[in-house]
Amino acid sequence: MDKDKGVFAIVEMGDVGAREAVLSQSQHSLGGHRLRVRPREQKEFQSPASKSPKGAAPDSHQLAKALAEAADVGAQMIKLVGLRELSEAERQLRSLVVALMQEVFTEFFPGCVVHPFGSSINSFDVHGCDLDLFLDLGDLEEP
Repeated sequence: MDKDKGVFAIVEMGDVGAREAVLSQSQHSLGGHRLRVRPREQKEFQSPASKSPKGAAPDSHQLAKALAEAADVGAQMIKLVGLRELSEAERQLRSLVVALMQEVFTEFFPGCVVHPFGSSINSFDVHGCDLDLFLDLGDLEEP
């Protein structure tokens, strides 16, 4: 894994004991390649700027105001979808994330497939929703 070349992986370990055991080892390797393993660096959360970026979802007050201005329920639904749905550019960015994840994991697990699921597939994706991914490793052979 080489961060300078853009080749790296993030692994989350739920078992604290296993995590400590992995971090206590001085060297790691995978397929004959030396791996650099280090703990996550915690960065201080910084509040986003008060101004909403172009294309960002409206806050609840703006949304309520926009819906109140609509003539009827049908118009409210159209307005709601228009204000909350992702733009085509945002959908393309999500597709790019899936493609990049596929590329990274294929390096370590040839034949694996990254599948998006949930709201990204059923068109209920809105501003602020997550990107659900499933990593299908297929039939891994033991070394």
